[in-house]
Amino acid sequence: MRRNLQRMTLGWVAALGLALPGVLGVTRAEAQPRPTARPRSAARARPLPQQTVRSLVTDMAEMDPQEVKLDLDRYRVVQAAELMDTTQLGRLVDLVDDNSTARRNQNLVTTLLRQSKRLSSGQTVVGADLRRRQLFVVDNRLIAPNNGIQ
Repeated sequence: MRRNLQRMTLGWVAALGLALPGVLGVTRAEAQPRPTARPRSAARARPLPQQTVRSLVTDMAEMDPQEVKLDLDRYRVVQAAELMDTTQLGRLVDLVDDNSTARRNQNLVTTLLRQSKRLSSGQTVVGADLRRRQLFVVDNRLIAPNNGIQ
């Protein structure tokens, strides 16, 4: 009998909790775990696979800056720090620095974007995806030598 009474009491408490959430001091919204909020850009961003870092450098080295200049408005500027972790970003910066053609194209395209006001003086192009017409940029503070990325 006592066991049945406990079950009935728990049943009434549960029913009251569902019917009158404020009575128990916990609302349904508080009882359910809430997903963490992310900025809209982060919700769309997917981490880049490791082989993509090398392809960004390859496209940077193989691009024709004059061709990019002619179609500059068709290229999308992408924030690399939103898609890469610091290890990938550091690897990308190192690979571009080690490739003289990629480094030259990096300087030319960075200058083009700055002149067109699509890039601030505190940003640098670090990679390119020519197939998707994307130019990956990063804030210079992130790639500073004393920041530990390089």
